[in-house]
Amino acid sequence: MSRLSPKRILIFIPWFKPAYRAGGPIRSIDTLISNYNSDVTYFIVCGNKDIDGTVNSVVSFDSWINFSSNTKVWYHSGNFISLPLNDIVEKANPTHVMLVGMFSWTYNLYPLLRLRKFKLIWSVKGMLHPQALSQKRFKKRLLLKSLRLVTFFKNVTFHATNEVESQYIKNAFGEIVRVRTALNIPHHYHCANPMEKKTGCIRLLSISLISPMKNHKLVLQSLMQCRDEVKYDIVGAVKDKSYWKECSGLIDKLPKNVTVNYHGEQTPENLEPYLTNTHLLVMPSKSENYGHAIVEALSMGRPVLTSLHTPWNNLQINHAGINANTEVHEIAEAIDFFLKMNQEEYNIYCKGARQYFEKFLNVEQILDQYDQLFD
Repeated sequence: MSRLSPKRILIFIPWFKPAYRAGGPIRSIDTLISNYNSDVTYFIVCGNKDIDGTVNSVVSFDSWINFSSNTKVWYHSGNFISLPLNDIVEKANPTHVMLVGMFSWTYNLYPLLRLRKFKLIWSVKGMLHPQALSQKRFKKRLLLKSLRLVTFFKNVTFHATNEVESQYIKNAFGEIVRVRTALNIPHHYHCANPMEKKTGCIRLLSISLISPMKNHKLVLQSLMQCRDEVKYDIVGAVKDKSYWKECSGLIDKLPKNVTVNYHGEQTPENLEPYLTNTHLLVMPSKSENYGHAIVEALSMGRPVLTSLHTPWNNLQINHAGINANTEVHEIAEAIDFFLKMNQEEYNIYCKGARQYFEKFLNVEQILDQYDQLFD
């Protein structure tokens, strides 16, 4: 199917802009409608609150409002599990229906059961990763088993953002289900000049929800071993308050040569200055289906320290960063590796980060993948 063939895509997602605290899925759909827009009209159905219950400041609820030139949004205000699907579908008249997420009755399962006559695209967004399934494990396993027993996937195409996720989908629903792989379309920045870098000094940055999955505690434990000058900026909403309390206790015990600044939650539009003013993005996540902050840092020419559980591997051989095991000593050694760099050595990694982005995140090729997904 040509990208110029008209498409009307109806998307169901629990949260959408101006909500932002749910992170990656919102960012992914925002970049989709901004970039995959040649003869495409989007109709997005979502809740009227952010993930913390904050009500979105939009003009009206429970009716279609204009979001952009090619997108209308229906912000659903009801707490009842069903949606006024007949009215929604009549207005949207979709060629495709896209479900974003996995376990929401209102925005995933109810439309799945009601709209099976349409071409359904189910974008699971990392929710079948073993680490994600380990949370509320029994409930999720029971639901997946029920879906496999009672749901027919004849009209469903699953959307995976990488080959690893493709296999997780087949593990959950069987090898015969149809899966298409299409990377998230990256939001990216112009390449910035490298930060001034002195040997024995570094500025680190983490951008993510604060929860055990993102491993802030591991970074702080690693910094306990550091004897050089470190400034560590943390940006993100606190998702797990007890976890952040543990992190705060570690911050209080850090040596005087390590300074930690927590900047709270920031909207995606406000992140560029933080990325500009850092030497190294540190995100050793237990699992990362995509990692928008990682991609945006690479696009700006900022190296990344992350785990082996993201799509962005082989960073060190590309002089774009380091992939490390999620062990205290490995993260500490990786930070020390960058601490010891002088300006000339650091510049090589800044250049490598941008080249890595250009090599593995070709937007035109990704748009071609969406042509296939929506075929």
